[in-house]
Amino acid sequence: MNTYARPHYTVLGAGIVGTSTALALRLEGFPVTLIDRDAPGMGASYGNAGIIQAAMPITVAAPGMMRQLPKYLLDPDSPLSVRWRSLPRLMPFFTRLAVASGAARVDDSMTRLQAIAKLSGDAHRALAREAGAENLIAARGVLFVYPGAASFDADGATMDLFERNGVSVNRLGEDDIRQMEPALSRDYRWAYHLPDNAFTVDPGELVTRYASRFQELGGELLQNEVRELENGPGGPVAVVGPGLRRSVDHLVIALGVDGGTLLRQLGLHLPIANGRGYHLMLPEPVSDLRGPIIDGEAHFAATPMRGGLRLAGTIEFAGETASPNWRRADMLYRLAKRMLPDLDNRDAVRWMGGRPLTPDSLPVIGQVPGLPKVLLAMGHGQFGMTLGAITGKIIADIAAGRMPPVDLTPYRVDRF
Repeated sequence: MNTYARPHYTVLGAGIVGTSTALALRLEGFPVTLIDRDAPGMGASYGNAGIIQAAMPITVAAPGMMRQLPKYLLDPDSPLSVRWRSLPRLMPFFTRLAVASGAARVDDSMTRLQAIAKLSGDAHRALAREAGAENLIAARGVLFVYPGAASFDADGATMDLFERNGVSVNRLGEDDIRQMEPALSRDYRWAYHLPDNAFTVDPGELVTRYASRFQELGGELLQNEVRELENGPGGPVAVVGPGLRRSVDHLVIALGVDGGTLLRQLGLHLPIANGRGYHLMLPEPVSDLRGPIIDGEAHFAATPMRGGLRLAGTIEFAGETASPNWRRADMLYRLAKRMLPDLDNRDAVRWMGGRPLTPDSLPVIGQVPGLPKVLLAMGHGQFGMTLGAITGKIIADIAAGRMPPVDLTPYRVDRF
């Protein structure tokens, strides 16, 4: 692989986005250093539902959501929960969220998400082939199920949007649902099946494989915490951490909820909030579960994985140092038990992690204005696993001087 005269890239963040970016840059022949406080894939990427979506079913912002704020504050079991003490600090974010919640703005955000999401499957399959990780991705589609006709009909407009953007949607009757997923409760009589979606049976291992291939190709992986950017007249000249000072040429910031401090050192104040997600891992799998099932009313997913069945979903806004509310994880079992009556929660393992959310649910991808050697790949929220590989390709395209496969205007750094 020819790296002669190629600029060096330092990538901060070894989640699915940063690791995919580092691997994609290395495949282009760039010398690359990947730095993270933790081992690759041990943050939000480890704990997600594992779904690689060709269609994004929901944005954080939704019409009328601000009217629901009292419910979010009072009901700890709602799909979106807000802790009272965090509300004053979050009001600037919620103000932007209110603007993004208009019907036209939500439709626009979902359309923009579709433009990049529909490329996600091919991007992941390309990296998985490169990393010898094809066995970790299953192309079995995703089933959205509903216990009531009203909620099924309400999501019809979203499914129409998917179809207008080239995503296949199958509307299933009760007999079709039983044939596809016999373990599903008979209370769920309406469903949409999206056959173009895929999922990974081991999210953490998928990131690890990408990172291993990156190293096999000569990429450098450092486990350290970058706390400071040493800036020169044209931007960052070094990254600094405990026992670490590394000169940088080109910099890609692909950090999650911890990236705000470094961004402020660049004069950037992006509205990225910590939307905490929980999962519950049930070691006992549901027999013959074909693929991920998403409850279209309660907005959580049940995904069959190597270690059992993962229940994941919902969003909690809380203070940065707030202790986990494990009730949020436990409620996933109660909700899923209604959907899959044969579930067993013995030896269940809880997990909580932060997800970087933007008000419009669109990631921030591209060059920082005025800093041509700094690229951002951040704010992917609950869509990090889906968009990680395609984001890496986009950053590599920019680095190589190629036109990215999607118009980056909606994801630009200075849109806020």
